Amino acid sequence: MFLYKYFTDTTFYIYSRNKENDSYELKYSFDNSGISKFKHSVYAYALYFTPYRFAKSIYLYSGYHRIAKSIRNTVAGITYLTITFDNEKTMDDWDTCDEEIDGNHWLQPGFKRLWASIDTDNPLERKYLNFKA
Repeated sequence: MFLYKYFTDTTFYIYSRNKENDSYELKYSFDNSGISKFKHSVYAYALYFTPYRFAKSIYLYSGYHRIAKSIRNTVAGITYLTITFDNEKTMDDWDTCDEEIDGNHWLQPGFKRLWASIDTDNPLERKYLNFKA
């Protein structure tokens, strides 16, 4: 039964990881494609909005499969946001989808005012620099 559920579960989940104790917390679950909701969550995470204010990283899963991970890190006083995808299609979906809001306001304009896209050597990654931190 476990293996069947592993390969057939189409539920999507967004988790965050607490930066103080490394615990995982389920933030959302839903039955449709999750990349547009994940995009909204990444914007909220990058902007330090609730419920991601104390998150170390956030993840998008489909069943037990990790689709994407977003993490902030600071190097030499500069903060970067890195999103790593499981494959090119997921990354292309990220590039072309709009954020899907959940009753709140659009976060993309605020994100674009503070974060700039930068090049990366990893072909399954998108990286941003916070230029107004």
